Amino acid sequence: MKISNIIVHYNTVEMLNNCLDAIIKWGPKQNIEHIIVDNASHTDISDIVAGYGPTTTLIPNKKNYGWAKAANIGISSSSSEYVLFMTPGTLVTEGLIQALNDFLDRNPGAGGVGPSQINEHGVAQPIHTKTAVIRELWAWQKIRKFFPTHEGYPGDKIIQGVNEIEVSCLSGFCFMTRRAALDQAGYFDEWPFMFGEEIDLSLRLNQLGWKCYVLPKHSAVHYQGSSYKPNQSLRRWVENCRLASRYYWKRKHYGYIFGFLESLIGSINFLTRAIYNLSLVPISSREKRLTLVIEDFRYFGTSVKLVILGQRYANKIMEVARHQGNISARP
Repeated sequence: MKISNIIVHYNTVEMLNNCLDAIIKWGPKQNIEHIIVDNASHTDISDIVAGYGPTTTLIPNKKNYGWAKAANIGISSSSSEYVLFMTPGTLVTEGLIQALNDFLDRNPGAGGVGPSQINEHGVAQPIHTKTAVIRELWAWQKIRKFFPTHEGYPGDKIIQGVNEIEVSCLSGFCFMTRRAALDQAGYFDEWPFMFGEEIDLSLRLNQLGWKCYVLPKHSAVHYQGSSYKPNQSLRRWVENCRLASRYYWKRKHYGYIFGFLESLIGSINFLTRAIYNLSLVPISSREKRLTLVIEDFRYFGTSVKLVILGQRYANKIMEVARHQGNISARP
């Protein structure tokens, strides 16, 4: 088997169907297997997965382990030369999977490669060539939008006319890795319940001498947050996970001070944004703006606690996430 495609699934049956349909239509017909690792979804998907034939298998977890551990279970159940990861909210395009495979064939020093991203509205997303060690201020990000082609920010532009571009980190919605690189890196760090797993892996691959790439001419559509955005209460603790994860991997790879700065700047950003949205309440949709203000103040509080308590509070956030992720899991 040349390619093992691993999809971690949780309560997104319709999107999983669409994802697999696109893979079957546009992906290679031979030397590929599809491993669906289900994190105890509410609905039994065994019949759905069986309908895609013998090359598609299901690994049903008894509880929601989070993305990283589920992905590692999938890796351990495969034996192919290359391992492809994608979310159920991803729709591949014609020839994409084969292009990723061929790129790794031609470039033995490449540890991973991914496509460019198109969001659910059909808008091409920037390719970030470098991962910022220090987070930017939100106010500066707003100003920067007026200067999208400024040469000082090459990592934030839509890159055209280039076959490949080296990046520091792969994007978790869809990427293919070399098994030899995965084995050397030691798979995904299972500390986070969700978010940042691919960033951590990419940085470890870089440290081991493996390079990561994006192919701008090959794209996939990504429906971001498909498993949690529709549910407001679920979205709240998911966003807390994102903040804790950002603190964790900054501290892990760059040291305590950078974890501290990540959360400190994050708290400034949320407070600034909350004040900005509050100022717009009289001239815009009152209910919508007030909702944004409340959310920003809530995440401001989370960031401040990460600044003060550090890893202890990050651990607590992940403990809550593991609990919440299993409250309604299938028995």
